[in-house]
Amino acid sequence: MFSQTAEYALRAMICLATLEREGAAAASSERISHLTGIPSGYLSKIMRSLVVGGLVGSQRGPHGGFSLARPARAITLLDVVRAVSADHGVESAPGDNGVGPESPLGQRLRQLTLALQESLRAATIEQVLGEVRQRGGDAA
Repeated sequence: MFSQTAEYALRAMICLATLEREGAAAASSERISHLTGIPSGYLSKIMRSLVVGGLVGSQRGPHGGFSLARPARAITLLDVVRAVSADHGVESAPGDNGVGPESPLGQRLRQLTLALQESLRAATIEQVLGEVRQRGGDAA
């Protein structure tokens, strides 16, 4: 249901939030790639989209790198998916693929899309990071 790009973007954001919580000012793309297992070339494209989307800040120089542009509690999963998905990933309207928007299937797809959007809107990066820490698992 989610593109690999959206999944990678979410993993990168959780990684940045984790590093921020540990006191890191910024993280290089190499460090993020190493910690998340996201291929570096692919990560560069994702990070660019997150910067343009206003979710990540970027600083050049020896102590530069990427950091969250706003608090993790203020970034929703929907914000991240929207920033990296050309079609916003979860916002395809029924009717785009031959399903009439007023048909029973079209109505069901619209309901499911709205429910997914609301679920992603309700969850923040901070909440997911908290769940990961509770389980003692890997952040990405």
